[in-house]
Amino acid sequence: MDLPFLILVLALVAFGLVMLFSASYAVAMYRRGTPYAYIRPQLLFAAVGLAAMYIASRVDYHIYHKLAWPVL
Repeated sequence: MDLPFLILVLALVAFGLVMLFSASYAVAMYRRGTPYAYIRPQLLFAAVGLAAMYIASRVDYHIYHKLAWPVL
């Protein structure tokens, strides 16, 4: 596993989530009544994306090579 790349990806995801929360806190409180209305789905999508990234990293890359043309 490429540790520096993983740390970079995690840092960017965390930074994006913090920026979304800080930008949407007041609007979510006003429109939805809870400050976490916009960040909850993004946290779920980030968790699913990170899980998919982990699963994709565990698959042998030769399988991706065989599936490249059918997927395209």
